[in-house]
Amino acid sequence: MQICRQGGPVRVSEVYKHMKFKGMNLKARMLATFIPVVIMTLLVAGYFTYQVSTDSLRITLENEGRIHVASLVHEIEQFLEKCRKDLLSIAQEEPNPAVLSRYLASIRRIGGIDYRMLAFISQTGEDHAIFIAKGSTIQQIQTAKAGDIRPNLFGVYEDLRNLGQGETWISTVKRLEYPFPIPENPNLKLVSNGIYLGTTCYSEKGAPLGYLVLAVEMQNLKEVSSFYHQRDSRIPPFPPEGVETRYSYFFDTDGWILFDSGNPMDPKSVFNTDLARHGYAGILGNPENGAAFKPDQSIDSFWGMIEGVKQGRYGVTKTANLEIQSPTFKEHFCAYGPVMFTTRSDKPPLVYGGIAFVDRSRLTEAIVYKQVGVMALVTLAAILVLTVVIFSLAHYISRPLSELTRAVDDMQQSGRMEYLVVPPGAGYETDLLKESINALIAKIKQQLEQIRISERLREEAVLRISAEIEQDDLPSHQSTGGFEVAGIIGAGARVKSLRSEILKAAGFDADVLIVGETGTGKQLAAEAIHRYGKRAQRPLVCINCGELDENLLLDSLFGHVTGAFTEARKDRKGAFLEADGGILFLDEIQTASPSVQQALLRALSQRTFRPLGSDREYGVDVRVIAATNADLKDLVAQGRFRQDLYFRLKVITIQTPALREIREDIPLLVKHYFDQAKTLSRKEKLRMSKGALQKLKSYHWPGNVRELMNCLTRAVIMAEGPVIQAEDILLETGKQPVSVPGQPVENPPLPETPPQLEEPGLPDEPEEALPPMNERQQKAYPLILEKGSISRVEYQRAIGTNVPSRTAIYDLQNFVRRGILVKTGSGPSTRYAPAERYKNRDI
Repeated sequence: MQICRQGGPVRVSEVYKHMKFKGMNLKARMLATFIPVVIMTLLVAGYFTYQVSTDSLRITLENEGRIHVASLVHEIEQFLEKCRKDLLSIAQEEPNPAVLSRYLASIRRIGGIDYRMLAFISQTGEDHAIFIAKGSTIQQIQTAKAGDIRPNLFGVYEDLRNLGQGETWISTVKRLEYPFPIPENPNLKLVSNGIYLGTTCYSEKGAPLGYLVLAVEMQNLKEVSSFYHQRDSRIPPFPPEGVETRYSYFFDTDGWILFDSGNPMDPKSVFNTDLARHGYAGILGNPENGAAFKPDQSIDSFWGMIEGVKQGRYGVTKTANLEIQSPTFKEHFCAYGPVMFTTRSDKPPLVYGGIAFVDRSRLTEAIVYKQVGVMALVTLAAILVLTVVIFSLAHYISRPLSELTRAVDDMQQSGRMEYLVVPPGAGYETDLLKESINALIAKIKQQLEQIRISERLREEAVLRISAEIEQDDLPSHQSTGGFEVAGIIGAGARVKSLRSEILKAAGFDADVLIVGETGTGKQLAAEAIHRYGKRAQRPLVCINCGELDENLLLDSLFGHVTGAFTEARKDRKGAFLEADGGILFLDEIQTASPSVQQALLRALSQRTFRPLGSDREYGVDVRVIAATNADLKDLVAQGRFRQDLYFRLKVITIQTPALREIREDIPLLVKHYFDQAKTLSRKEKLRMSKGALQKLKSYHWPGNVRELMNCLTRAVIMAEGPVIQAEDILLETGKQPVSVPGQPVENPPLPETPPQLEEPGLPDEPEEALPPMNERQQKAYPLILEKGSISRVEYQRAIGTNVPSRTAIYDLQNFVRRGILVKTGSGPSTRYAPAERYKNRDI
């Protein structure tokens, strides 16, 4: 390898020699020389030690696995042999119920094997004897209920009829079910997994009497397997690790894993194969054992083990460990051996199943890691000693430069360009380096400031350029499937969906509920449904439920006849009759009182109503469109809105989106209302800057489209130059910050009142002056200020003339609409109080 310098290439060895003797200090030379030598020496020694120790340990672990399997196989074979001898011993006695019951009780009393069932099935008559044991209780099962036992005792006759005297038959693992009635539960059944052992009973003359069947639960074999993994077993595990590191499992010659040793700390744990099947793909469960597992035929190591067991061989395989291997060590293995069963003493035993012992304890890894850990500690100790000596000698010399380096690194991490400071007496080289870095920092700061100023000036200039919002540059926004919906402006997906819903609703003569915030165009949607529907040639009558109190709203909706009340001098049709054949639009439906809601429900459900004071009911053909800016579901839950009326109105629901949800359509809306405002104010040549447009697009618009329209109208009217700038757009910035590109982020938020209107000589804000009033309102307003609030009756008295109640309500609602008064209460308790902004202002 070569590197280049001025004058030609230089070999790496020459560079190393140059660095070693001329460019490196004492600390660096000692670290570079001694520490690598120590590390390499320890690594080489550790490698050879590792090779020898791991090979020896592999052989030891494999032999330990073989011993463990042989011991466990012997224990299970002895268990099965004990069962066989117990069965043959019973067969020597006369198989009557008393003998069988006494024998089963004596075995349980002396702590023998916990047999679940002992049965004699007679071949000569119906004198069968079947006993079921559970705990200390032994019950005899009546012959009539013998058919409830599974597997059926009479079904094993074919397996037993050819047995010779003294010969025993053993079944595969079965699902065992026995009736075990008790007073609390006469239909109780005992269910478990187990095996049948059977033999033939002969009389003294050698004639077959029947056969004996003994049932043994597989839980007994599982407990034997679990015991061999406990610390106090004959072959305790070493080291004593967790459940999943060393375990064994039992399998049959068909390849079904029947159970594993489970948790050695709990030998009576659930009978399952969770440990044995981990990592295998295959079949889980069969009709006789829901926990049994049969691995896939593609797992050659497992099926090779099955073939070895069938041939009666012991062995060890390293791939039967479910393929759970360390990326470095692959010494995990599985030892296996066959479980033999002797059917008759003079016959060779048959292979009943097999035991596999899996060792995933990674003992080899543990020893090697421990050895590596010791070597690492020795190496670390040597490095620490050398480091302490070297640093003790060079600490005073290298400290100033180290502090300077840390200061530079801190400046890089924090991103702050700060001048470096080092303590005096640091040395000539350190001082020179500090001065050079500080000079570079000063230069960078100066250049960054110039760049920031230039960028700010450029952004301000760009934002003041007129933004041309031309129709040709905007997408089509009033087309939906070939139809135009007038008044609904926008090209986004939400607006297109709204227009589509309006057209669909217009095509069907059903009631509609329009939901949306204030200013989102709910009345526009209702007018569009009327315009494009079948009732377009019939009237559209609009009623704002929030503007009228309960009595006036009922009168406006259903009308009255002459003499219905004091002021009823002539008949009044009401909105339902006026809209007959057409559409009735009810805005702010959530403000309707319970009485109004009840009357509306009856009118909507029957399409008939009765005017106030009339005995006649009128039938109408009217389509109702209701609108609300509240969540009617919440009002229904609070009991403030009738649920039946809600579902009566909610045949078709249309949601008008808020302006903040359709920001992509703000430029279209701005162009529309900006052009409209310019035409009304006769300022057709007025333009809008990019900064102003960006400010409009960034605002959250709590008042939605109505607020946008008013904002643009105000900006056009108040504009003095040819271009509307960002500062000409007055927004309620106190609620949510408005982000405008080009404005530095460290600037404080704009005040709610723009600075232009606070300069001396400018008139007060127009909204602070009282709006104009009619003669009645001018006469009553001082009294309202004096009393603090007023009712409709008090308003009529204050005027002092015969003013109808409808006129008084109109005046008061006009006050509320313009924000001069605030309405509180409902029904007879309705009162009107001055708004906060006008409390201290006179006419």
